[in-house]
Amino acid sequence: MEKIMKIKGFLFLCFITILLFFTPLTANATSLQIDLPKEEVTLLIGEEFLPKQYAIGRINDREVPFNEAGQVFYTIINDVDTSVEGSYLVVYRLVDIVENDMEERALLVHVIADIKLTVSEFDVFLIKNTEFEPQNYAQATINGEQVKFSENGEEFFTSINKVDEDELGRYQVTYRLVNPNTEQYQEKTIFVEVIESALESEENISNPISDNGEEKLLETEQVEKAKQEKPAKQEIEEEFAVRNKMQISEEIGESEQQAEAGNAENMVGDVIVSGLGIFLAFALGHYLYFKNTSRR
Repeated sequence: MEKIMKIKGFLFLCFITILLFFTPLTANATSLQIDLPKEEVTLLIGEEFLPKQYAIGRINDREVPFNEAGQVFYTIINDVDTSVEGSYLVVYRLVDIVENDMEERALLVHVIADIKLTVSEFDVFLIKNTEFEPQNYAQATINGEQVKFSENGEEFFTSINKVDEDELGRYQVTYRLVNPNTEQYQEKTIFVEVIESALESEENISNPISDNGEEKLLETEQVEKAKQEKPAKQEIEEEFAVRNKMQISEEIGESEQQAEAGNAENMVGDVIVSGLGIFLAFALGHYLYFKNTSRR
C-alpha cells in the first residue's frame, strides 16, 4: 500500500510540473496576418502612392497601424516611382518581436500614363466632294500634353477611316491614341455623313474641334484599355528573394536581440511559477504520505 501511495504522489507531482511548465507557452502563442484587398493596383502618372492604403496588418486579430519608420508593420521593399511608367514590387512585413515571428506579403503596383482622347460630340456632316480632315474632329493628350495627329499611324491616328467624300452615305471613323512607352491605348468612334448640300441638315452640321478647345467636345467618361507590358510576377518575386535574403537575416538577428530581454523576463517568471508548483506538489505529496502513515 505504501508503494502505491508513493507512485500516486510521484505521478501527481509530474502532472503538476508539466502543467505549470507548458501553460505559459500556450498562452503566449500569436497569429500574424497581412490582408491585401488587391494583389495588384494601378496608378496614373503623378498620383501619390501610400502603402498604408493597400494593406492591413493584424496580430491576434488586432489591427496594427502601418509604420513608416520600419517597426512592427512596414515595407521592406518599396521602389514605386509614380513619375515613371512601369511595374513596381512592394513587400509588406509584420513582425512579432516577442515570439520572433513574422509574415510577409507582396503587392504589385502598375504606373500608367494618363491618356485622354476627345472626339466630336455629334455626327459630322460633310458636303459631297469636300475633303474630310480627321484631325479637326478629335484631340488627344498624354499626361496633360497635347499629341499631334499623325497620318502615319503613330501615337494619335485613325485606325478606321472609311469616309468616301464622293459617295453619299454614313461612314465610321475610329480614332486611336497609343502610349508610345507601352501598349496602353484608347479608342473612340464618330460617324461622318456625306450629304449633297448643307441645306439638308443645316441645324445639325457639327463644328470641328478648334486648337484651343473652345468648340463643343464630347465630355464622356474616359474609357481605359490598358494592355501594358507587365513583368511576370514570378520573376519579380524571385528578384525580391535574391535582394532581400541578407536583409531578412539581419532583421531577424535584430529581432532576436530585442526579444532576448523580454524572453528572459518571461523565463524567470515561468521558472518561479514552476518552482512554486513543484514545491507545492512535493509538500502535498509528503502530506499525503505522512497522513497515510499516521493512519496505519
